[in-house]
Amino acid sequence: MATWSPIIKNCIITNCYGEAAIAFYYSGATLINCIMHSNSSSRVFFFDPGDYGPEIINCTIVNNNGIGQNTKPYTPKYINSIF
Repeated sequence: MATWSPIIKNCIITNCYGEAAIAFYYSGATLINCIMHSNSSSRVFFFDPGDYGPEIINCTIVNNNGIGQNTKPYTPKYINSIF
């Protein structure tokens, strides 16, 4: 478990640009019931150099340029989400 594990619930993340709409840095963050749409960033998620995999639960991720990039040994957990 990460030493910092924020929970982001019931958010709409839209119209973001830059490297990523959401970046996880040294945390085991959890997104629950969020909608991520129409982001012009190069991807929705940037997974940090830490060793903690985020969880994406009951989220809708549509109409974006890409989902994310992960070169870490962990795999983010996508649970009951729509892409």
